[in-house]
Amino acid sequence: MLTLAAKLGGPMRGQDFRRRIHGVSQTTLAKTSRNQGAGGLLTRTVYDRTPLRAEYQLSPLGGDCAARTAKTKLEAKENMTGILPAQQ
Repeated sequence: MLTLAAKLGGPMRGQDFRRRIHGVSQTTLAKTSRNQGAGGLLTRTVYDRTPLRAEYQLSPLGGDCAARTAKTKLEAKENMTGILPAQQ
């Protein structure tokens, strides 16, 4: 879900996406993007250039999931003062 939230800004190349999610390896990012693409959450556009260039963008379904994820993240952040004591 973190990868979905990171893609909310529109189409981006793999390198740009990787900069948004610190600490993620290229292998993990590629695997996650392939899985999300297969699940209908991402679209991948390949540009026939040298070097080869690909851009990833949320599909309509992925955009809906990302928006819901962002809302949940915001709600959790807003309620952190109640969440932390409950965890102890």
